[in-house]
Amino acid sequence: MAFKPRASLTGRLRSSIIYCLAGGLGIALLTFISFRLRFDLATTVCLFLIVVVLLSLQGDFFSSAVVSLIAVGCLVYYFAPPIFSFRATNPFDAMAIIVFWTTSAVVTHFVSRVRKSTEGLREQANLLNLTHDSIFVRDMHDVITYWNHGAEEFYGWKADEVVGKVTTHKLLQTVFPTSLDDVTAELLRTGRWEGELTHTKADGTRVVVASRQSLQQNERQQPVASLELNNDVTGRRQAEENLRRSQAYLSEAQRLSHTGSFGWQVPAGEIFWSEETYHIFGYDRAVQPTLDMLLQRVHPDDRALVRQLNNWASDEGTNFETEYRLLMPDGTLKYLHVIAHGLKHLSGNLEVVGAVTDITAAKQAEQALRQTEEQWRDVFENNPTMYFMVDAAGKVMAVNPFGAEQLGYNIDELIGQPVLNDFHNSDREAVVRNIAACFEQLGQAKSWEARKVRKDGKVLWVRETAKGVSRANGPIALVACEDITEQKRAAEALRQAQANLARVNRVTTMGELTASLAHEVNQPIAAAVTNANSCLRWLTREHPDLEEARAAALRIVKDGTRAAEIISRTRLLFRKGTAQRELVDLNEVIREMIALLRSEAVRYSISIRAVLAEDLPQIMGDRVQLQQVLMNLMTNSIDAMREADGARELSITSRQAENEHLLVSVSDSGMGLPPGPADQIFNAFFTTKSEGTGMGLSIARSIVDSHGGRLWAVDNSPRGASFCFTLPSKAEGHE
Repeated sequence: MAFKPRASLTGRLRSSIIYCLAGGLGIALLTFISFRLRFDLATTVCLFLIVVVLLSLQGDFFSSAVVSLIAVGCLVYYFAPPIFSFRATNPFDAMAIIVFWTTSAVVTHFVSRVRKSTEGLREQANLLNLTHDSIFVRDMHDVITYWNHGAEEFYGWKADEVVGKVTTHKLLQTVFPTSLDDVTAELLRTGRWEGELTHTKADGTRVVVASRQSLQQNERQQPVASLELNNDVTGRRQAEENLRRSQAYLSEAQRLSHTGSFGWQVPAGEIFWSEETYHIFGYDRAVQPTLDMLLQRVHPDDRALVRQLNNWASDEGTNFETEYRLLMPDGTLKYLHVIAHGLKHLSGNLEVVGAVTDITAAKQAEQALRQTEEQWRDVFENNPTMYFMVDAAGKVMAVNPFGAEQLGYNIDELIGQPVLNDFHNSDREAVVRNIAACFEQLGQAKSWEARKVRKDGKVLWVRETAKGVSRANGPIALVACEDITEQKRAAEALRQAQANLARVNRVTTMGELTASLAHEVNQPIAAAVTNANSCLRWLTREHPDLEEARAAALRIVKDGTRAAEIISRTRLLFRKGTAQRELVDLNEVIREMIALLRSEAVRYSISIRAVLAEDLPQIMGDRVQLQQVLMNLMTNSIDAMREADGARELSITSRQAENEHLLVSVSDSGMGLPPGPADQIFNAFFTTKSEGTGMGLSIARSIVDSHGGRLWAVDNSPRGASFCFTLPSKAEGHE
């Protein structure tokens, strides 16, 4: 350690010698220049004084004093008469040299003191630069006058970027805990201020600093500057905020999960509860918890258990997990789940920590679920509906007693068997498709009708509704079966009755058209008789004309065919049998009915106009039933125009409608619809005719409905009515 002062002394001595040599050379150079230029003593004194001052600013007092002596010698020897001697005879010259010497000494002294002071301040500044805290000084106008290395590193601005150029609050965008005026007032009043500030660094990052500010005053106690030392506490504040947030999250998590925590320092007997634990036991947080307080809330039937657990934990530090009940002051019950763990510290003291969860809601839900399961078990086992549970492989997983009984089996005989075993062979393919659709579209119900075969071979019609649902071990299908055998029988009986009634309606209608049909048949018969007579005449001539006879015979065949067609269409309407669906040309059916009813229309001076769209697609339907619909609508229109004034026209149109349907319209210029709702005319036994049965339109609507279509009626303007019906061009009808 002794080497460092010696090295420093040697360095200062070397520096003084260098400054002495440099100053001496400077004085010598100025002496030479001034002597050659014949400067007077006063001018040379000024030049020498400049050299001395410059040297004193750079060197030390010793070198400045040596150079001053050299300068005095040069002034006396070269510039004070007599020159080239060390005597000065002129008093003024001697005075000038003395003034030079004195000025040099004074300037050197003061410059030396200033330099020492500056060096001291520089050393202090260097010490401030050694700290990692940011330190800066600002004047009373808030302009920065000092900026240490710590501030450079922390804030990101170099000293030369901020010193003397900007104000601290503008540069750092300072956010104060209170107003700036309040901070300044306290600093001026007490000379100090401490607090936390928020600053913005050069990269835009916002930081929190612990700031300590001190006021600097001059000798007249006037404030001249303030020193500010800032310590970065952003990390600490973030840690505190994270801790606060964690505590808030923990508290909220305990509140949401109804779980509280507790600690029990066994030797001291101190118990600590979290806020949620206080809430669970129903005590105010201001109360210090005790074991007696806990036991007061415990249900009387569970107190012995809780005491035993507490004894185990306090004596041996035994871990435990249990459930018990609380009986609250208002009489309500709470169910708790408690977990505790014993900890032994290095001091040997035992502490028990644990968690207590309010499971009342879970217990109540469990009880409700148990009751619901019992209720559903009763519904499943005692409901007079067949229930099946089927897995994805199509095997029966469960069946209720009623379902097994309806099929004539025991439950064990059905469990594990393919569900298709119970279905009629003709229906199995459709059942497979329907069940597969349930598994493909989970959660969507699907219904269908099928036939099941009992163990004794008896066939049952059932309506099944199934839904696929997800389960942990794979999807299943829940199937409810309703026995509709009697409904099917009743429906078949009703269908047969409707068919018989429709046939009666056709026979009745044909009976009303007897005169027209007779006239229609009579025409081709009469024409055939005439042509036969003509044929005989051509053959009995003296020279038989075979060509004319052949032509007459062909006309006879044509008239006979025409009469046969009329009789065939009439017989078809009288046909009795089940409905037969086939591809039907609707325009052809319309033309047949026009041909059949044309004589009836002519009888009442009614013209028939048909506007039939070309290229209509065929429909799937029963030809006889569709003929009956058109015959009913056309005869109703003819009846409506029997006594109508003005033009009487029956208009029949066909065209393509929306949604792949065909639209047929039968319009007349008769009396129009009766007063009241338009749909009333389709009610059974509703009629406006004194001799009518009121079944024609009702049967027509049921036929159209069975074909998947719709029949309706509207009034025409200014008179008459239109009956319209649609039929699907695809096979959408149903029996």
